[in-house]
Amino acid sequence: LIFGMGCCAGTTAGSRKRLPEVSWHCGLSCHGLEVEGIPLDRYLDHFTGLNLHEQHEVIGRVVQEAEQTPSSSAGVCSRKVARVGLLSWNVGGISDHRKDQGAGLEEAAQAAVADVLHAAVAKIGAADIIVVGLQEIISLTPSNAMKGTSSFNESRKNQSFYGWPETVAQWVEVLLGGLNSGPMPSGPAGKSFCSMDHRSYVLYGQPVYLFGLLLCVFCPAYLLKHIRDFGMAEKPMDSRIKSGAKGAVACRFVLWDRSFCFLNCHLAATTSNSARISARDLRQRLRQLEQCWTEIKFKSHVNQMVYPVSAHRAIFLLGDTNMRLVHKSDINEDFGSYATKTISAKENGYRQLWSLDQLCQELGPEPQPSLREQKIKGLGLNVTDEQFLSQWQEPFVSGRQGPPFPPTFKLAVPGPGYSKKRVPAWTDRVLYSSDHAEPLKYGSLQQSQVLSPPHNVSDHDPVYAFFDVECMGIDPRRLGLLARQVRGESRETRRLSSRLTTSGRMQSQVLQAQALEEDALAPQTEIDDASRKLFEQVTTLQDSSETALACLMLQECQQECWKLLCSQLEQKLGCSIRHIQTSHSTGGHEMADEEAEEVVRKLDSEALQEGLREVLQSMQRGDDWQCNRVLSGAAQTLLERRSHGLLRKKSS
Repeated sequence: LIFGMGCCAGTTAGSRKRLPEVSWHCGLSCHGLEVEGIPLDRYLDHFTGLNLHEQHEVIGRVVQEAEQTPSSSAGVCSRKVARVGLLSWNVGGISDHRKDQGAGLEEAAQAAVADVLHAAVAKIGAADIIVVGLQEIISLTPSNAMKGTSSFNESRKNQSFYGWPETVAQWVEVLLGGLNSGPMPSGPAGKSFCSMDHRSYVLYGQPVYLFGLLLCVFCPAYLLKHIRDFGMAEKPMDSRIKSGAKGAVACRFVLWDRSFCFLNCHLAATTSNSARISARDLRQRLRQLEQCWTEIKFKSHVNQMVYPVSAHRAIFLLGDTNMRLVHKSDINEDFGSYATKTISAKENGYRQLWSLDQLCQELGPEPQPSLREQKIKGLGLNVTDEQFLSQWQEPFVSGRQGPPFPPTFKLAVPGPGYSKKRVPAWTDRVLYSSDHAEPLKYGSLQQSQVLSPPHNVSDHDPVYAFFDVECMGIDPRRLGLLARQVRGESRETRRLSSRLTTSGRMQSQVLQAQALEEDALAPQTEIDDASRKLFEQVTTLQDSSETALACLMLQECQQECWKLLCSQLEQKLGCSIRHIQTSHSTGGHEMADEEAEEVVRKLDSEALQEGLREVLQSMQRGDDWQCNRVLSGAAQTLLERRSHGLLRKKSS
């Protein structure tokens, strides 16, 4: 059964436009929640049309529900746990004396291989997903390297499902047989690529292969409806012809809205026991690990997005890392003999070698100097960043503790025991990077303890691991209903805000009109009446010179009154306009305090009115002497202001 092939291209066919790349650094915190493998914030941004405020509201509600969601829920979220089993095996020892220059699987070895696989599946136990990564399924010879066998090349040549190389087809059949002969999640065995028994394991997607690398995903048939968006990628890393003799193959998919990524790698081998060359080879392997993290990308044909490895929430790397033991300088005997004796001296004697393991040293709290910035002459490698290694964890390995099983390489074939040609090492490993995965099992299967009589079919023991991965399924339909609900609430809030703003603006305009009518324009009639009565009084003066001076002073007093009034109007109108603008910009929800409103509504004309009122009262009493005193005082004031240039804008 094959579903959705992916590739690592970054553009659409016939177009130069680059596809959007998924990232978990978009600015919003969605607590690892995904929708069909897309970060929740990215999904809302691309597919719902919500603005940023509405996206925050939806994310907040979904996160709150997710924190309270039991294993089964009728809401937007539903919590599930995916049981994931991993199996890595370098089968290079079986390549010796195989037909067609190391291609294919001889019948004589198939029974032993099936027994080992059956035992490994029993160690893993019932799982929802079992991912198998094999290395060296084809002999790593120059003639085979020139053939360039690749799942991408073959998929272009052969459009049918069975268009695989013979070796790949044989291994898929053997793997299915081994999986379905062991304990199933629920039910008996089935040994067909397309088994009709929904309880047996079937192949999901298609095998991803590159030269000697093979990566396959198996799951119970009933689970196929929950898995989607399969993608695959390959990364040859051998420095010369890029055949894939060293490199990585990868696949991705989405299960219960959780994005998974699996990488099967075969890294550079150690070419010499020299300390200098060994350090160079280690740096090359670290660089290759970095390439796995940064350069492998998938293109989704479902949503037309590009997924780098880091865009997934559950990432697993398995394979032959070729990590070796660091030679101790204080050992007089052969280091290989020393390591072998240490392993067999007592039960779990291999633990004494943990401190010498290269990968443990690099993943430890104090990485070794190999990660410092160094240029490797002739290789063009520049390892400058320790962060990519800090992304990885090894199950049950921390501090001074190493892999909880004996070294898996190099075994004597047929053995049993270790080969005397190489130093034993933990070359075969499983690493993971996820906040949602919990390791439950991690170990190796010793072939000599499974096969009878005790012997080895490969020079590597297989390594297995088992994880529980927390998945938070999000119903797209219910999420869409929630998004529409939030959008409707947001629109209603905006309508209410607009009404309040309009109402506040109209109320402010009414207040301003009242302020102008009551406080600003009220002195107009009083100024006119006072001027008229004062003019009548001036005309009764006998002396013409006094009459002329009085008229001049009266005119200047009237002009001064209007200047003061206009100045006050300009000042208060400006304050009122600024008040309206401030209220409009804040949504009309903020009201000024009582003192500010009083200042806006009342003009500072009380002093002016009081002076005019005093003149009017004097005139009404017929007190000529008092009127003349007021006029003389006003004239004197005007003369003083003119002489000192201090025409103030405040009434006195």
